[in-house]
This record gives sequence, structure tokens and C-alpha cells, in this order.
Amino acid sequence: MALESLLVIYLTVRDFALAATLTATIGSVTLLAISGVGVWATYATCKQHDGWLRASFLGQFFIAGLAVYTVVTDVRSPLPQLFVAGFACILGIIAICWVFYLLGQRGGGPLSAWSATIVALIPVLGFVQFWLQTDYLPRTSLPLVDVNTDLTSTGKTGDIVNLEAKVTINNRGSVPVYVGATVMRVTAYPWRPPGTPTQLPDAIQFALPASTPYRDDPLSIEQRKTLYANDLLPVGYSLAPGQSNTYRKVVDFDSHEWRLARLDVDGIFMTSPNVDEVYTCAVPPGEIWFHDPDHPDRTRIPPQQSADDPKFQEEIVKPIYKKVPGGVQQFFCREIRLKPQNVVHEVVGDKVRFEVLAIFNDPTNPSLQYPALLLWPGVNGNYFLNSRQWQKVSAANPTLVYNKIGVEYSPSEQSATPGGGTPSTTQPPPTTQPR
Repeated sequence: MALESLLVIYLTVRDFALAATLTATIGSVTLLAISGVGVWATYATCKQHDGWLRASFLGQFFIAGLAVYTVVTDVRSPLPQLFVAGFACILGIIAICWVFYLLGQRGGGPLSAWSATIVALIPVLGFVQFWLQTDYLPRTSLPLVDVNTDLTSTGKTGDIVNLEAKVTINNRGSVPVYVGATVMRVTAYPWRPPGTPTQLPDAIQFALPASTPYRDDPLSIEQRKTLYANDLLPVGYSLAPGQSNTYRKVVDFDSHEWRLARLDVDGIFMTSPNVDEVYTCAVPPGEIWFHDPDHPDRTRIPPQQSADDPKFQEEIVKPIYKKVPGGVQQFFCREIRLKPQNVVHEVVGDKVRFEVLAIFNDPTNPSLQYPALLLWPGVNGNYFLNSRQWQKVSAANPTLVYNKIGVEYSPSEQSATPGGGTPSTTQPPPTTQPR
């Protein structure tokens, strides 16, 4: 019992250090109560106090409950840790055996008021925290961010049309939202040559990779041109509840040369309390990333650096290159790490992180519009997750939304999509990424 009490006390101290939300604080208080019962049970047993039997029973009962919670958490983890689950099972089995043994003993008299309160309060607190983390928070913590776009003509001089690109980002939720990355771009497509036809079934694939849009008169991807691109909000910016930001930019569009203009916005948003640290990206085993395509061997990417490192800012703004079939990828990359929900998730190893990438060129995916934002989930540094593991990450951390909004303008129309923009939607990450 003494060793169990010391273990729970350590978990309690660590959990209070992690606690940043009301839910986490409830869990910390629950662990504090369990550790208190364990200390009292150890003391009462050593001193042969009148209530040692009852205190020992309560201590072992709550240790068994904590062990069961740890095993369940580990089983639901994207990457279960057999050692953690096995250790928790051993402690749980020992505690359950003691519970049944002590049930057969007699003595101790009726429960005191404080004992009855503890017996009732600890399970209630545990159940409330479990409900909050597995049901309530997953339903309510998704960022409610609307991204609306509009691309309209504000004037014309000869063949030159003045297009106003307007983007409005609104946080209609009740909690602050952390900006992972945002980018807007205006792309022009020529009249000639015609684009490569796409078969109608290819436009509806219901799977990754993303489908290719079908057009009766396809656009020419090879001859397209980016007229304007910019990041709207700085990485790490916090959108307050109810805050709305609007951006406007006038772009010259040659209607004689270009057939169509398209405004696209990519945005990645997270619920603020879950963001822990930001790092540079780690190079996958067996791959070579470098900063200078002319001297790849002399400009290799250094080991990961945190945002607290003095060289972080210098490193994070350097373009990264990687050789791929057909050429060289060019991109930026940063890793966002989320806080564990509580100390049990930390012990299990549910250290969720996301790579946020800005792609500028990718010969393996010529249809992608550049610059483009891509998102890739990982756990404990492992970014090669299967679909089942990815679903577990998404279900346990529903605090991220990936927006991809677009609107078009044609010289023969005011707007190809009047009113432009749609409410934010959750989408799986694209498959193109530097791995």
C-alpha cells in the first residue's frame, strides 16, 4: 500500500502540473483524493487503527479503479503500450484480490460521515471526468470557425479587370482558437491550351487522395499562374470568441489572356488550450532533407528544435527541399504538439502531434494549387498511421478543423459562385506530404 500511495502521489503531482482546463483539474482532484485515501490506509494499517480495515478496503478499491481506467485508456490509444497495460493489470489484479479478501473480514463499525463522503465523491468525480473527456468535450471543443470568400470585379481598364479578393475569418465559438496556418491565393487559368479531360467517375471518389474536379471544358493546369498569395494570420495567432477578421486585396486580371480566376483559402485551426509546443519537423528515417538544392550534402536539415531554441526562428523560415521522382519538392514544415489530456494519457504515450506543411512545389502532384497547406497527424513521432489509428487520433482530439474554401470569377460573369464561401468543415488531411 505504501508503494501504491507513492505512485499515486507522483501521478497527482504530475497531473496538477499538466492541468490547464477544468476537466483536467477535476482529474487531478480525483487523484489527490485517491492518494489521500492510500496514505490514510497505510498509516492506519501500520498503527493498527480501528478503521484500518475500512481504509485498506477503500484504498485498494480505488487503486483497482485507477488501474482499470489506465488499461482502458491504453487499449483505446492509437499506439497501445503493452508494458503500461501489463503493469496496470498487475496492480489492478492485486488490488482486486485484496478487495475480495477484505470484504470477507469483519470489524470497523459503521462508516463515519467523512468516509461515506469520500466513498461517494471519488467515483462521482471520476465518472464526471470520464464523461467530459470521452463525450462532452469531443462534441463541443471543435473550433467553430467560418471562412467566407468573395472574388468580384471593382472596375476595368481595357482588358485589365480589377478583382477584389475578400476573405472573412470569424470565430463564432465560445473559446479562443489557435491558428495553425492560413494561406490565400488567387490563381489564373488561360483560355488556351485546353486542359486534360477528367472522367466523371474520377470526380467522385469518396477516398484519399482527393478527387480531380470534372469540367466539360477543362482548365489548363500546366499553364496556370499564381497572381497573388499571402498568409492571412500569423502562426500561433489567437482568435478570440466572436472575433472576425476581414482581408481585401485588389488583383489585376487580364481577361484577354486568362479565362478564369480562382480564389482559394486554406486554414488550419485548433482549440487553444490543447497546444503545447511547436518544433521544427524531424526528418523521417532513410530520407534526406536539405536547404540548398544545389548543395544537398552540405545543407542538410539539423535535428529538431523547439520554439524556445534561439535558432528556431532562423531555421523555421528556411525552405526545405527533398528529391522525389520527377524533380524536387519545396516546402515549409513545423510540428505542433498537443498536451496530453491527463497524466494517464501521458503515461500511456498519447503524445499527439501534427505536421503543418506549406507546399510550394511538388512534381508528384502537379494538380495541387500552390502554395498549399497540408496537415499530417502523428503519435509519439510516428506519422505513418493506418486508417484505424488515424480515426483514434481524430476521435480523441477533436479540436482541429481543416478548411479549404474556393470561389471563382469569369469575365463573362460577376462570380462563378455568387456569395462565395461555405461554413467550416472537417476534412481528412491530403495525402501529399514530404514523406
